[in-house]
Amino acid sequence: MYPLFDLRKAARMIEDKALSGPLDARYAGWEQASIKKMLDGSETLESIAKMVEDKDINPQPVSGRQELLENIVNRYV
Repeated sequence: MYPLFDLRKAARMIEDKALSGPLDARYAGWEQASIKKMLDGSETLESIAKMVEDKDINPQPVSGRQELLENIVNRYV
């Protein structure tokens, strides 16, 4: 099975919010009312497209920082 020290390291990683902190930061903008409407299906694709055109929204890709998160896990393990 799993050695006890590995479980302690995993517990410490959770307590330190080593992964949940960056995850919360990445999706913090999703709490906006307009975003929630898109996610729950209240907005149509047409209304979203109109908003993007009207506000000249041009989103840029953002890294998920997978390598950083993998390094965090490796530091704990």
